[in-house]
Amino acid sequence: MPAISYTAALQVVALIATCNPDYMTQGWHAALLTIAFEVFAILFNIFAINKMPPVEGVVVIIHLFGFFAFIVIFWVGWEKAKSGISPAADHIAGHGPSDTRQPNVYNIPRH
Repeated sequence: MPAISYTAALQVVALIATCNPDYMTQGWHAALLTIAFEVFAILFNIFAINKMPPVEGVVVIIHLFGFFAFIVIFWVGWEKAKSGISPAADHIAGHGPSDTRQPNVYNIPRH
């Protein structure tokens, strides 16, 4: 459980650093957030465990909405790519440039 809390804390610190260019990341920030996440998890398991089934239901609904959001985005991108509207839509649909050969990284002659 501490590894999950530490990962979440690092993600929060990284999000703050990304959104605020003046923010200076320090090690104790992640450590303090890790402790906060651990305390929250312990208190939730002690006092609010009877609320767990509704919380799980809400999380499932959020995941389903997120899944369908991605499906709609890819579907619309596919329709636009078939009509040739944008290069980004072409990329989503798997249509690359006309020259699809891989670069010869190791300078091995081709036969």
